[in-house]
Amino acid sequence: MAVPNPEPLPPGLGIDIDRAVRLADEGHLLVGGSPPRALRLPPEGVSAVIRWLGGARPRHHHERVLARTLVDTGLAHPRPEPVTPGSEAQVVLTTTGGDIDVRALARTLSALRAEHPDVRVLVVGATGLAAGTARRYDAHVVDGPAHGAAARAAGLRAVETEFVAFLHIGTEPMPGWLSVALGHFADTDVAAVVPRTLAARERRGNVGMTVAALRAAHCDHGPDPAPMSSRGHVPHGPGRSASHVATHPVAALEPVRALVVRRDVAGLDPSLGASAEVDLVWRLADAGRSIRYEPRSRVRVPLSGAPGAYLRARWATGVAAARLARRHGRRATGPRIAVPALIGAALAAAGRPVAGVAAGVTGVVDTARTLHAGAGVAPVATVLPAVTDLVD
Repeated sequence: MAVPNPEPLPPGLGIDIDRAVRLADEGHLLVGGSPPRALRLPPEGVSAVIRWLGGARPRHHHERVLARTLVDTGLAHPRPEPVTPGSEAQVVLTTTGGDIDVRALARTLSALRAEHPDVRVLVVGATGLAAGTARRYDAHVVDGPAHGAAARAAGLRAVETEFVAFLHIGTEPMPGWLSVALGHFADTDVAAVVPRTLAARERRGNVGMTVAALRAAHCDHGPDPAPMSSRGHVPHGPGRSASHVATHPVAALEPVRALVVRRDVAGLDPSLGASAEVDLVWRLADAGRSIRYEPRSRVRVPLSGAPGAYLRARWATGVAAARLARRHGRRATGPRIAVPALIGAALAAAGRPVAGVAAGVTGVVDTARTLHAGAGVAPVATVLPAVTDLVD
């Protein structure tokens, strides 16, 4: 499998082979991804991949072309070199709802100042004590509503730099979060980067810990880098064919709590509220731009452990998904389910487990046959990715 006429990956970007990818045929085949695919390497590509597995970067044009092919097929992910933000980026802070919590604002501004004292921070809709707190940390106060997409749009209008980072007040950025995210923009194909979102560390009782863990499970996309899209694929770059790649679909039921994006493509629709960033990511993906999920860029967000807060959050995100569904249709309905797995589950639920297993096996065999025919993967090496695709 190959991507026709790929452009080379820009200098300065390293390569991480996807954790689920396996080497076969003495290293000449890369097998993995979701949905699974196989790529046969040229002889010089084998040594390059082995060096990349050890942390080396692509050394010359041909290696960077191979690196782009692996990235575009989802078999590998770019590893950026951290970039000092300087005057390239500004941070826009808004609330998730209601008035600005002054202590939460101070906590976020303190973390930002400690990490990047030269980065300009914009606080939207701050008044009274909140405005005084913002100025004490040398942040700029922007007039407008304090929360929602309208607030982020107001902040965006005041941004003057090439890149903008959107954060919620109360978020605690972790060391290196912005530098790592900005490193991805060495690739002009990249329009936005989504940092990993972790739950803030707070003392809670047993019930609070359980509820907070449920909320964290919704917002955390995990430890592995990946492209993000609205479906199970994303077209990479103008003029290139769409490649089915391993992605993290941006969950329609979850707001994007932290986002770093090029300012010239960061148009947000105020009518979409908390789902405006999801809509932006989907539109950028549909336009052929790349959106990277970067778990090495991490922020912690406060997540209430109260059961009532959890239910209200579920309700609010469901309402937001309804707005997305009206605009984007089936992409807002949830993750992809393999048809053989769906048929097998239905047959098992109907009291026909043998037929259900047979349906699943049929799906595995079909995927394995495709891998074997496409790149000559040995039958034994096709089983694991085929089964993974069925149950993923």
